[in-house]
Amino acid sequence: MIGTGLVIGTGLERHSVRPGAMGWFAPGQRGERSSATRASEETADMTGTAHQEQPRAADQDYVTQFPILWQRAYVVAYRVLGSKAGAEDVAQETLARAYSWWSRISKSPQGWVAKVAYGMAIDQVRRQKTARAALQESTEADERDPRIEDRMDLMAAIERLPRRQRQVVVLRYLADQSEIDTANALGLRVTTVRRHATRGLASLGGHLVADFQEG
Repeated sequence: MIGTGLVIGTGLERHSVRPGAMGWFAPGQRGERSSATRASEETADMTGTAHQEQPRAADQDYVTQFPILWQRAYVVAYRVLGSKAGAEDVAQETLARAYSWWSRISKSPQGWVAKVAYGMAIDQVRRQKTARAALQESTEADERDPRIEDRMDLMAAIERLPRRQRQVVVLRYLADQSEIDTANALGLRVTTVRRHATRGLASLGGHLVADFQEG
């Protein structure tokens, strides 16, 4: 069962961007490259695909939007993982991928970033669930953290939703996107977004659920 009495809060402004946590410098800044750029290059090296330097105008657009995009990725990941460090790692990797794909996503990057951050965070949840299951037999019930159990139950419930309902729930309630922005990101009408949101929340039993905001 999903835990009760918990509601996902909104308010992206609660999560201020912390430059130190991002470890980030703007592309072209003297003596440094952005960590997103470095991560993209490392990914390209591993896959055997050379990183192609982006035009200066595209770099500047990325730099301008980086803070809000990093914040968006961090909030989504934190609400899934409940871990600051884990959320920062997801946000960092998400923005590295965004830089590599910037020419394709730059017109509407927030939805893309939210979806990628959610997918990466859910992958971590699955790995954590497997690890916890292995330890569960040797762990007394009263030693388990009910908040973590509730979070994992909620994420499992979201993953069981039909694809469109899941996408709408993630963008509307984990990423704090408006109905209009969600519709634009998914190529849907606003009325369709509302319908999927209503059905998704109903399937979750009214528990959208858990104030995943930082205390």
